[in-house]
This record gives sequence, structure tokens and C-alpha cells, in this order.
Amino acid sequence: MGGVPSGYHFLPTEEELLGYYLTTKVYRTDPLFNNNIIPDYCDVFHTIPEDLPGEPRIKRYFFVRSSDANKLNTTTTSGGGYWEAIGTEEDIEVVFRGKKVRAMKRLLVFYRETDVPTPWVMREYRLLHSDDVIPNSTEKCSGAKEDWVVCCVKEKKTKPVCDSEELFVTGSPVMDLTSDEEDDSELPRPSSSSSSSSSSSS
Repeated sequence: MGGVPSGYHFLPTEEELLGYYLTTKVYRTDPLFNNNIIPDYCDVFHTIPEDLPGEPRIKRYFFVRSSDANKLNTTTTSGGGYWEAIGTEEDIEVVFRGKKVRAMKRLLVFYRETDVPTPWVMREYRLLHSDDVIPNSTEKCSGAKEDWVVCCVKEKKTKPVCDSEELFVTGSPVMDLTSDEEDDSELPRPSSSSSSSSSSSS
């Protein structure tokens, strides 16, 4: 990220990401807010993950206009491929500096043009604009709220998956769901047809 000195990694907690960065971006409560830490990059859904700004080996964060995020279903990247939402949005609540913040979180996976899922995943957060996220009387709000979402993009580690009964063999990478603290249980898995065909061939 452009606002982080060399040698440092930006690793916010979910509470910090929503309670400070996204809330401040939406409600403009802090006149000294550093917009370079999480850059505005509205072409996230038009860019293949490898070409997004920043270091691809670590998590990258971007502010995106809600209107751009809502065009997801009709968006393909210039390099070939598309982002697809997996499962349903999750209603979450965090507490930051004594203030409750509610948001919606959704998980997305990047697919190549051949409809093959890749290890690239995205988490998108948008605030629920309700009373409990409006700045309190001690904070200065410079104007009306703005519609931003924050996206976190990363490449999941992959490894072969071995089941106790059958070995899955596919041409696409399989997500390692055991190496991350986040719940990715809804990510694409090898299909039953793939496993049965590999078993019969052996």
C-alpha cells in the first residue's frame, strides 16, 4: 500500500477495518485521515488479481464505490476472468472504541474465462447505514455519508486434498481451508463427478 513505509505490512483487524477505516471513509469523521493507506481503486473488478496495485503475496485492501461493486454480475476483467460471489452475505457486528458497527460481508472467488476457480479470494465489506454507525456527538462529521465498500484481496494457499475414502484429482487448485483463520467453507470444492471419474480410471 502506498501509505505504508517499506518493511511494514498493513494488517488491520476486522474491528479496525470497519470501525475506523471504512467508517471514517464513509462518514469523513477524521480530517487527518490518510487516504493512501487503503487506496481508492474502482477498477478492482476490471483487473485480474495479479495486476492489482501492491504486493500480491500479502493481503491488499482497496476502497471501491458501492455502484461499482453492484455491477459485479456484469463485470469481466480485461485480462480474462471474473469475480463471482459465493454463498450469501453475512451480517456482522464489531465493537471499536466502545461503538458498535454493523456491516455486511460477502466472499468472492476469481474465475478464469474457462470457469475454473482460482486461489484468489476477496472479502467485501459494506456498512449498514443505521443509527449505531452514525458518528456520536463528540465526533465531527464534515458532511453527508459517501457510499464506499472496502475489499480485501489475497491468494489462498493451495494443497492436494486427500479424503479418508477417495482422492480428489482435478486440474484446478484446491483451497487449503486449514491454514487460515477466516471461514472459507463456501469456497468451490472438487465436484463429485471429478472424484468418481478419477476413481474409475484407477
